[in-house]
Amino acid sequence: MKNFIESLLQACRSAVRRASESLSLLVNSKVSGDVQGVTLMPLESLLVKFQGIQDQVLGVATRIEGELKGFLFLIIDIDLVNHLLDLVLTNYKPYIREEDLTMNLEEDIIKETANVIIGSFISELNNMLKLSVNYNLPSIAVDVIAVLLDQLCANLALECRNVLVFHINLKFAEHRHTVSIIFLLKPLGENL
Repeated sequence: MKNFIESLLQACRSAVRRASESLSLLVNSKVSGDVQGVTLMPLESLLVKFQGIQDQVLGVATRIEGELKGFLFLIIDIDLVNHLLDLVLTNYKPYIREEDLTMNLEEDIIKETANVIIGSFISELNNMLKLSVNYNLPSIAVDVIAVLLDQLCANLALECRNVLVFHINLKFAEHRHTVSIIFLLKPLGENL
């Protein structure tokens, strides 16, 4: 298990480097990122942790399929969402029409950012672990606790009690933002 977590951590570090490059292109500004660490914790503890900051974060969820099965959640700081939106609007203002400025634009930016991060992570998993893993397009979860509770109920039946949480810092134009990647897998015996 320790080697598996270490491999996931290395994949996450590589993914953050790749995602930083892609996000830099998306927002036309230098983005850097680093992985602060990984925590293995019971899903119930994760619920308690995010319950206190629910109004400060946004969740993005996707199902993982293939040789690893489970769910991957990004927990994104709301300030990051606002900062991304500001950068995109500033950099692409000449190309955006007034009628394009809707909530859909914000959702699209969030989904694209999540897709970059998740896609980089899954790609690195495939490369490092020599597995075939894919994911569905991410969906936004405004009520993070409700989504995690749904997964808790679904996964208790699968005897999946623990989650891996990767702690990431992203830096955009001198502003630091936090992103957590929550990796919820079926028991490893069923995956590998």
